[in-house]
Formats: sequence, C-alpha cells, structure tokens
Amino acid sequence: MVGATSATPEPRNDLNGLLLQLAGEAAVYLVINGFRRWVPNMDTHNNLFVGNAKITPFDISQVSLGP
Repeated sequence: MVGATSATPEPRNDLNGLLLQLAGEAAVYLVINGFRRWVPNMDTHNNLFVGNAKITPFDISQVSLGP
C-alpha cells in the first residue's frame, strides 16, 4: 500500500493491570504502564496471580509490546 505507515499505538494506561489475550491464541499479556508484557508460561502466571485471574479477550495489536 503506497503511503501507508505503521504507527505504534500510544501507551494504553486505561488497560493497566489487565491480562489480555488475542482470541484463538495461547499467549497472555499483562499490561503495565500502558504496555503489554508477555506472560511466558502457566508457572509464571500462577506465581503472579492468585486464583482464577480473569483473562480478557482483546485485539492486542492496540497495545504496544513493552520491554
């Protein structure tokens, strides 16, 4: 597409603290300071969160990947 640019989304501080997952994908992300951070495995997930932490289906392309 001529003239198209791929802009990085601004930090999404409104999503801080949420666990997000793209529908149909296994990867889960935690939003911290407006950026998504990958939760690499269930052991990490279980160490970070107590009980059944709610994972929200979300278009993760709307949240920039953090460091």
